Amino acid sequence: MQQTTGLNYKIQEMAHRIRELREIENYTIAEMAMKTGTTEQEYIDCEMGRSDLNFAFLYRCALAFGVDVGDIIEGSSPNLNSFTVTRRGEGQRIEEAHDMIYYNMAASFRNRIAEPLYVQAAYSAEAEHAEKLAFLSDIEGVYRDPHDPSTLISELTVEETKEFIASGNAGGGMLPKLTNCIAAIESGVSRVHILDGRVEHSLLLEFFTDRGIGTAIISDNAKRYYNGEK
Repeated sequence: MQQTTGLNYKIQEMAHRIRELREIENYTIAEMAMKTGTTEQEYIDCEMGRSDLNFAFLYRCALAFGVDVGDIIEGSSPNLNSFTVTRRGEGQRIEEAHDMIYYNMAASFRNRIAEPLYVQAAYSAEAEHAEKLAFLSDIEGVYRDPHDPSTLISELTVEETKEFIASGNAGGGMLPKLTNCIAAIESGVSRVHILDGRVEHSLLLEFFTDRGIGTAIISDNAKRYYNGEK
């Protein structure tokens, strides 16, 4: 497995910014090669992060794009820290491990508070029979009254979940979560948990304590941990 060093990661980030700026300015490879004093192949290698990026090359790129060279090195431009463009299949590849390939979908986004990753995973018949699945959200779980956090529901069967959806109380982002929970249970997953990802160690608290902290969706014939409490 090829490891990504800190220097290589930095080169990939700068290369990604250069490519985005070129596409924003609608320059061709040939035009950028001429502006940077390189051959087209040398420019492609730089833009793909396959070559070291010397300061002269970065400076010429900055002149061509009308930005400061620090914008390319650190991503400090208002344009670079307010949005980022990642086209399908073009995220920055980080590493491959355990038959999964990770792509950073916002490599050039400065001061990001999360790392949006696209993960490609090889099919595994063993993994298909997962025991538990968790969805991390920004709320504690499912509320009987969406506006009252004190109405948190600890556990729902699939049938109860369908009834809850039919009642119209599952609005916003909770509806697709519950729909996916039902699909997972009907595909053979034992329990699906909806948790507050803002809570430290939320997965451990849910999986390894008697009461847990979120909402568990279970099959209709599964053992209940809350004695029918909903």
